[in-house]
Amino acid sequence: MVKSISWRRKTLPFLAPLAIVVLLAGISKTPLFNSNPSELSVAITLDLLLTIPLVYFFLIRKSKIPKVTIVPIFGAGMIIASFILPKENQLLLDYARTWVLPVIELTVAAVILFKVRKTVQLFRKESSNEADFYTALKNACRSILPLKVDAIFAMEISVFYYSLFAWKKRKLGRNEFTYHRDSSVMILLGVFLFVLLIETFVVHLLLQGWSSLAAWILTILSIYTAFQLFAILKSISRRPILIGENMLFLKYGLFAEAEIPFDAIKSVELSSRSLKFDKSTRHLSPLKDADSYNVILEANESQKISGLYGVKKTCNKLAFHVDEKEKFYEILTSKLSQS
Repeated sequence: MVKSISWRRKTLPFLAPLAIVVLLAGISKTPLFNSNPSELSVAITLDLLLTIPLVYFFLIRKSKIPKVTIVPIFGAGMIIASFILPKENQLLLDYARTWVLPVIELTVAAVILFKVRKTVQLFRKESSNEADFYTALKNACRSILPLKVDAIFAMEISVFYYSLFAWKKRKLGRNEFTYHRDSSVMILLGVFLFVLLIETFVVHLLLQGWSSLAAWILTILSIYTAFQLFAILKSISRRPILIGENMLFLKYGLFAEAEIPFDAIKSVELSSRSLKFDKSTRHLSPLKDADSYNVILEANESQKISGLYGVKKTCNKLAFHVDEKEKFYEILTSKLSQS
């Protein structure tokens, strides 16, 4: 009985708007609509863009569902209205597209930036380390965006931040460690980036004679991929590994990260011995065999590794590289003995 009530509460915010949409779509196909298309088009547009979002808001206001999910509900209403209403009766819908939608988009962006700023300020108050932009951004997006969407949104903003704005050299804080200075990862990514740019130019010239549109589409996609790769390359030197008070924060730029509580660590050893990587044993670096490691950590239970766009993997044993491995091992084992 309790499970049934819980299921209804979770699905009602979505089923109620869906029922209204079905009803409005049915009305748009009736003879009554055909005899009064202008008046009913306005009414249906208002219901889709105003009534349904309000109903949805009242149904989720006391739940854990982020309030910002009203935005995709509003967007869905615009798309549905464009399909079920005659084009000659979409004047109000056109006004909404032109004036209302941009205001909503700017408002959501402003709220996220405000959340990021507040989170960064909180990090700086609670820690002597410089705040990690990507971590702050993910926390801000998680608090106002739906699950899965938050990780994608955070990743896209971070690509532009690290590629265009993050030029200041990162100063290491207490108990922070780099992992790129004694590794070949920067050279490898630099070569990949150079090859990508050259291939983009060559392929564009080859495709131009066949299809200008295809050439430009591929070029734009390749340039964006280059931005992503450049952002990842820069983020590696700006997102160091951190030994916290009760947790180990492993990072590999925007590529991957893991937060492992001290009480979940079974053992840690300085070793480059050969490992067979599978679902239980993973390399923090996605380059795997192309990248080195000098630390092997084993956990008591499966730990989550977050990758690009929030993709999650689990493992019990994790290999990674640390530049100052002896200092890292000394501080970490000291922390583990105290926990």
